[in-house]
Parts: sequence; structure tokens; C-alpha cells
Amino acid sequence: ERHLMIRCFFRFLSPAHVGMAPTRTMGMTIWVLLVGVALSCLFGGVDGKKKHSKGEHKRLAKCAACVAVAQEMGETMVKEWKDHEGQTILIEKRKKKQKVPYVDSELAVHEVLEKVCEEHHYNNYNLTGVGGVVRFVKGDRDVGSKEHKKKLQGMCQHLIADHEKEVVDFLYSQRTAPEHMMEKAPSGMCVEVAGLCTEAEALSAASPP
Repeated sequence: ERHLMIRCFFRFLSPAHVGMAPTRTMGMTIWVLLVGVALSCLFGGVDGKKKHSKGEHKRLAKCAACVAVAQEMGETMVKEWKDHEGQTILIEKRKKKQKVPYVDSELAVHEVLEKVCEEHHYNNYNLTGVGGVVRFVKGDRDVGSKEHKKKLQGMCQHLIADHEKEVVDFLYSQRTAPEHMMEKAPSGMCVEVAGLCTEAEALSAASPP
């Protein structure tokens, strides 16, 4: 692959490619254009797309898995709040039982974490690498890869097992602005809590709200 990139570089700079020998009469604009194309070819790959090493691709796939799970958790959490809007529960506070809105309780968050790692949540995800961006994409039908489903379930279980308090705190903190949950979940859980992505990577791996 590297040999092809180098050949590509020299192909663009060679006199044969431009159809003439470099002379003083050749405009600076043409040379700037040629050098720009050649460097793009050299550093972006022969097909113009960013190439990742095997280790880097694995790391980005792990980040993408976290982002997909974070968005799945966020979506499930918002649905839980919407489905139970207006309901109240009894909680004990200072040795007294009080009624509080269900959506304002941590119980709602724990209910979501009890079910969000179930298999059906990840049935229709597939891993893509369009334009060099590694991302898990959720489809409309149950056509996802079993391998990908297993990876996403494993990531979900890992987040809860290793970072349960932080995940609960994050989801609970979003109850006052659930409309921003899908936008904030990738960064909140995969950058700040789990440390599996950079901000830019989490943003790239996230599916549009």
C-alpha cells in the first residue's frame, strides 16, 4: 500500500504526467495545484480516503461501539421518561415517605440500565467505514451482524459494570433537557466517563439525532 502511495506521489510530479518538462514559463499556480494533489494522494491514500492501521481501526471500532451504546441508552432513557410522564412513586426521604415524579427519580435510570443491554437493542446495527469514519449504523430492519451485536452487548455490559455510578449520574442529569440527550450522550459517556474516544472521534462516530 505504501509503495502505491509513493508511486502516486511521483506520478503527479513527473514531467510525463504534466505533458512537459518543468520550465520557468510554467505558472506557479499549476505547480501548487500539482503538489497539492500529490500530497493529498500521498497522505490520504491512493483512493483519497484516510487509511487506518489495524490497531487504530480496532481502537476506533471500540470508540464507535461505545458511541452506539451511549446513543441507545440515551434513546431508551428518553422513551422511559416519555412513557411514564405524569406518574409518581413513593420514596423515603429523611425517614418519611414522599411522592415524587417518576422521571425525577434515579429509579427510572436503573430501570433502563436493567434492560438496555438486552439483545434486541442491537439486532440491526452494522459497522461501516465510509470516508474513513468508523461508525456503527442502526438500520430499520433486523439485518445486523451477529458479531457486531455481540460486541455492542459486551460494550454495554462493560460500561455498566465498570462505570455504573458515572453512567447513572450522567443519564439522571439529562432529565431536565431530554431533547439534547442524543447529542450529549456520546461525549458524556465515551469521552468523559469511559475515556474511549476523543471529542472529535465521538462526534464523528455518532449517528445524527
